[in-house]
Amino acid sequence: MKLFKNIILTLAVVLLLSGSNTAFSADKISKILILPFNIHSEKDLTFLQKGIGEMLSTRLSFENKVMIVGKGEAEIVPGKTDEKIALAAGEKTGADYVLFGSLTVFGESISTDAKFYDVQKKSQLVVINEFGSSQGDVIYHINVFAARINETVFGRKTISAQAPPKQSTQQPSSGGQGTDSRKNPEEMWSKESGMKMSYDEAFSGSGEPAAVLWKSKKFETKLIGIALGDVDGDGKIETVFADDHNIFIYRQTAGKFEKVKEITGKSYEFYKGIDVADINGNKKD
Repeated sequence: MKLFKNIILTLAVVLLLSGSNTAFSADKISKILILPFNIHSEKDLTFLQKGIGEMLSTRLSFENKVMIVGKGEAEIVPGKTDEKIALAAGEKTGADYVLFGSLTVFGESISTDAKFYDVQKKSQLVVINEFGSSQGDVIYHINVFAARINETVFGRKTISAQAPPKQSTQQPSSGGQGTDSRKNPEEMWSKESGMKMSYDEAFSGSGEPAAVLWKSKKFETKLIGIALGDVDGDGKIETVFADDHNIFIYRQTAGKFEKVKEITGKSYEFYKGIDVADINGNKKD
């Protein structure tokens, strides 16, 4: 009888431990390392390289599910990233997944190649090879890449990216109010401090807009610089900007552009520019 009770107790402990492990796995946050894309172009496209990283970070981050890690921690030589380097960087930063790619520009045309890897299994999960007739098509390429990762790896359904349409040769009709594309931009924005979005359907050619134009409230000051980054380490991107004497930190949440913090400077000090980066390795930009 005593042996029987011990067996039952042992089984109960095993079941409890098993249940706790399952819950832990379900609550595990997936970590992604996004490496700077290799750029093959005669022009300096550093701004585009940085923009791609920010776009992917925004599209792949998901509260309590997916976070971006390792910003600035991976020692990567720009333009030299390959599979071996990417996987090593992923292991170093403790990432579950690593993402890297390249842009090749020929005149106005652009080719985007990108890969998404499982770091532990060293297996390739998502790959894209997209070609566009203009550099602006890279936005569509990144949307396609992020959507495939979200759906294939994380089971998240996102709005499908619409291919950029070919330019129309039709001339606009004269007179009348015309379409939204001919309106003064100020007339297209909501007067509710940026809470409402304006859609430009000229990019999609369907009932579902591919591009969303958004504008914040007006700031009655002369801005000298603006930058994006995760300044508090919560995995969300903040907008940081400054005028001559003050620094403003805002975050777009649920369609609202809300103030996180405002740092008032001294009147006799003048800022000349602003940028954000994790320069001390504390995982905060």
